[in-house]
This record gives sequence, structure tokens and C-alpha cells, in this order.
Amino acid sequence: MQHFPGYLLTIREDKIVTHGGPFHQQLERALCDDLEVKFSRLFTNGTVALMTQQQALRINGEVVTTPHSFVATAHSLLCNSIRPSSLRSIGTA
Repeated sequence: MQHFPGYLLTIREDKIVTHGGPFHQQLERALCDDLEVKFSRLFTNGTVALMTQQQALRINGEVVTTPHSFVATAHSLLCNSIRPSSLRSIGTA
């Protein structure tokens, strides 16, 4: 907690409160180092991460999800015009 005022001062001086600021970049670099990977990306939430992944992989049409999947899974599919289908709905459960 003692470092918090210094962090706020840095954010105020940089004038970058959200995405892509110095702390954001520092965390991405630290993750790359710790995980020994070339790239890492931070997302606001899991839905945005799923939507980005679906777009990057150019997923389209219909995809099978589990009936117990988190609602964000189906939502991310619908936002990308992908039709979610559960195992139950195709008669294999």
C-alpha cells in the first residue's frame, strides 16, 4: 500500500489511465519473461479475449459448446456471428 501514491503519480504524469499505459506494458513484458514466450496480451475480460481469438482464427459457421459453458462463451460466438450449438442439441449427449 505504501507504493500506491507513487503509482498514482506516475499514472497522472503519463496521462494514460487505461489500456496500453506503462504499467500495462510492464506487466505484458513480465509475463513474457516469466512464461518464456515472445508475446502476451492483456484483455479487459474473458469475453473480449474469446472474441479476439475467434476473429484471429477466422472461426465461422457453427461451433459445438458444452451445455454447461459459461454464458460469455455463447455471447462471444454470437457477437462474431458464429452459431453456438450444444452437444445436447445435436443429439450426442
